Amino acid sequence: MNKVLESPETSKEMTTLLTTLLLDLFEKLSTTQPPGNRGWSNHLREALAIFQYVKLQSDIQNGKRARESSLREARELDSILKKFSDCDVRIKQSFKTVPSRMAYGNV
Repeated sequence: MNKVLESPETSKEMTTLLTTLLLDLFEKLSTTQPPGNRGWSNHLREALAIFQYVKLQSDIQNGKRARESSLREARELDSILKKFSDCDVRIKQSFKTVPSRMAYGNV
């Protein structure tokens, strides 16, 4: 993932953003770390940074007022990501009662 983020081309793609969110969810489902651990929010912060960069570049290309637009969008995405994170915590708690082999589909 680090190599993807280092590339000027691939770091701006929507698939990179979605992959980052998917990795975040996977790590939360498979980790044994407590929900308050700093690692829980790493991928969400990375996804937010990718979104802000992609949105800013799009706004500049479209001639919009990039700063105002990207800040508004970033706030909206931050709200979405917080809700997503809250759902992840509930999902993780529900998986504590399920054997780990079931979490990976190896029933």
